[in-house]
Amino acid sequence: MALTRPMRLVKTLYDKSRAGHVDWQVGIGDDEFQVSSAEYTIKISTKAGRQGSTDYVIAVLNDEGTVVDRFTDVELDSEEGSQLGQWYGTMRELHDMARRHARGADKALDAILKELGEDDIPF
Repeated sequence: MALTRPMRLVKTLYDKSRAGHVDWQVGIGDDEFQVSSAEYTIKISTKAGRQGSTDYVIAVLNDEGTVVDRFTDVELDSEEGSQLGQWYGTMRELHDMARRHARGADKALDAILKELGEDDIPF
């Protein structure tokens, strides 16, 4: 499988993001989020796909900003052994987690719930 490492990267990012261990930041693009290490930056973004669909894109950049790898959910889903839509769903959820973390959605909701007196809501 040529895309084994990209699949492992997506799975690891997904698991670590879900556990709250990835510090996603807002990227340059409107719907782009990134996380950086000492040598590399990983970006996740969206692009228009065929027939009005959305594709999810991950790019890996080196410390000079050069893209060293780039792949989409479509490429991963077309890999032998992948279930139809498996990687689309995973990368969509990863993008959502990155967006929520980078934009502080959970922090905002917690503050609003506290302000509203969450314990007083009868449902």
